[in-house]
Amino acid sequence: MMVKRVAAALALVVALSFGVGQVTGQADAARKGKGGGAVVFKAAATYLGLDKKQLMTSLRGGQSLAQIATAQGKSVAGLKAAILSALQARLAKGVSDGKITSAQAAQRLTRLESKLDRLINRTGTAKAGKHKHAAGKVVLKAAAAYIGLDRRQLKAGLQSGKSLAQLATAQGKSVDGLKAAILGAFKSQLEKAVAANKLTAAQAQKLLTRFEAHLDRLVNRTRTPKSP
Repeated sequence: MMVKRVAAALALVVALSFGVGQVTGQADAARKGKGGGAVVFKAAATYLGLDKKQLMTSLRGGQSLAQIATAQGKSVAGLKAAILSALQARLAKGVSDGKITSAQAAQRLTRLESKLDRLINRTGTAKAGKHKHAAGKVVLKAAAAYIGLDRRQLKAGLQSGKSLAQLATAQGKSVDGLKAAILGAFKSQLEKAVAANKLTAAQAQKLLTRFEAHLDRLVNRTRTPKSP
């Protein structure tokens, strides 16, 4: 379960790097009752007056949350307020349950607020969303193999607040080698997707270009260590 959470976190970084498909990825996670995506999905559906199936269908059809709100006669400002309120409640619960500190909650809220416009205006397709969700697992597997750690060890390192680059260095591996391993695995995934007609060659190239542009950010990203 914890390994899956780390993979999900990496998937989110990948999705943010691509700039498309995050909403559909969150919808998939929400359908399984997982993470912050579930909070966003539930709050949006409630505000928009849609059930989960209807909202999922619209998102997979390529519409953004903002477009769906407008089509339902709802305001975008109201949608943002509903999502933000739900996220604030989730963070407050995390603080009261002792899972995060007040300072961590405030930091996360600030990050969420800065990305809210981007979130509700993002569009994507079902194929793109699924592809980018799987990309996090590809990154995790490739990194673990190159660094020479098993999944449990890699997960522990990431959750302690270290980046992939720091973990590689600690194992006597180069950051350039780490990036090459991740990029190679990602290219292979794209090639398989094109061969299976899940992506066009043009789409794959676009995804690869964006991924390469954000690779440094990916390997140097750190997570806030969990409170004991």
